[in-house]
Amino acid sequence: METDTLGSDVWEERLKRGAEEFVDVNLVPAPPPNSPYRQAGILSFVFGHVWQRPGLTRRERRIITVACVALDDSPVPLHSHVTAALHSGEITKAEMDEIVLQFAAYYGFAKGEALADAVETAWASKPR
Repeated sequence: METDTLGSDVWEERLKRGAEEFVDVNLVPAPPPNSPYRQAGILSFVFGHVWQRPGLTRRERRIITVACVALDDSPVPLHSHVTAALHSGEITKAEMDEIVLQFAAYYGFAKGEALADAVETAWASKPR
């Protein structure tokens, strides 16, 4: 197995880069690495590795992530990822509306409604 896509194996570098990636993706400050969940899970693995992997663009990762958090019933990640996707400009409002429709058609309209509400809230808060 080729390991060059795994990222740095120096813990401090990976954590620092994960915090930077968190900010770049979410457009908000990174959480403090004050628990194993945040340090090893979110900053080191999710943003220190997964979001930096080759093979998908950030835009593609955003689309996948929005659908995943919409499935999950987790309001904080749903709000934060939808908001970051729209506020970054990497996904337009028209594209996000299509994502909502596609998602609702395949997963259900109750979940689609929650995603649509998150989209409208995020869009209304977008700086103009």
